[in-house]
Amino acid sequence: MKNAFEVISLPGTGAEIKGLNVARLSDPDVRSRLYQTWLEHRVLLFRGIGTSNEIHIELSGIFGHLEKQESVLTSLKVEGQDSVIAVERGGKAGSPSFWVGGGVSGWPQLVTGLVFWHQDTIFTPTIIKGGVLRMIEACKVGGNTGWIDTTKVYESLPEDVRNRIDKLEARHRLRLDANPVRFGKDSLFMRQATYEEVPYERQPMPELPDAVHPLVCVHPETGRKSLSISPLSIISIEGMSSGESDELLSYLAEFTLQSPHRYIHHWNVNDMVLWDNRCVLHAAMGHPAGENRVAYRTTLDDGITSGRYVERSQVEVYC
Repeated sequence: MKNAFEVISLPGTGAEIKGLNVARLSDPDVRSRLYQTWLEHRVLLFRGIGTSNEIHIELSGIFGHLEKQESVLTSLKVEGQDSVIAVERGGKAGSPSFWVGGGVSGWPQLVTGLVFWHQDTIFTPTIIKGGVLRMIEACKVGGNTGWIDTTKVYESLPEDVRNRIDKLEARHRLRLDANPVRFGKDSLFMRQATYEEVPYERQPMPELPDAVHPLVCVHPETGRKSLSISPLSIISIEGMSSGESDELLSYLAEFTLQSPHRYIHHWNVNDMVLWDNRCVLHAAMGHPAGENRVAYRTTLDDGITSGRYVERSQVEVYC
């Protein structure tokens, strides 16, 4: 069983699983070792083995219960599949485009398929367990996806900062638009393109109350702490003045997004990447408008219920 696959560390964080024969995905020993490897590395790359929905589903099922798409994401379902969604559909853009510049990007350029750094479903009381992303059609230019290990981020924070934040709670809000993001994009110019500039398929989104979660999360299986900061959704720290909250969140977001504990994947067709959403951020880096990208995803929905809904503050008009 030890020879069923090889584990190779990825640059920054995570590991690549090499030599795995998909015919052995039903082997209990292989499944157990894969699961333990995932808990250890938190991000796993499987190159080139995602050749069918069946393999995608079987691999995903090793790591948790698959979410059935019976919600607002039903419109993204892959035909004939209950638990596979198309997060990008090539020419049918499912998300808005952005003008992005600054940093290494230079002058603003039109980018589509961009989703800023986030932790899935932290805007609800339950944070899902994880996800498996699979590339069906890769971009010739761009289209990368990034992951940041927030366990390593937390452990690399100065001790006085860890002591300060260990008992704090943060407020989060559902949003896909990066325009109002206030933390973690200081070096970027980012503006959502108008619908007239770049039409896209608008997905219905629910109106939810804000959700409050611990700023430091304890992993239910490993017991290790992680920094539960999701720059796309985070608004404020409970019980702090706006100035003190903004200063601390700006520091934590910058520390996280500049962390060396990140892996950026350049996709090839049939690659699959699994991540532990309980302690990993991810981001879709986007690609030039006109590039085709088709990506499928499964979601592991048996996660952590660590939060609660609260009413939206009327003073936070910037969110």
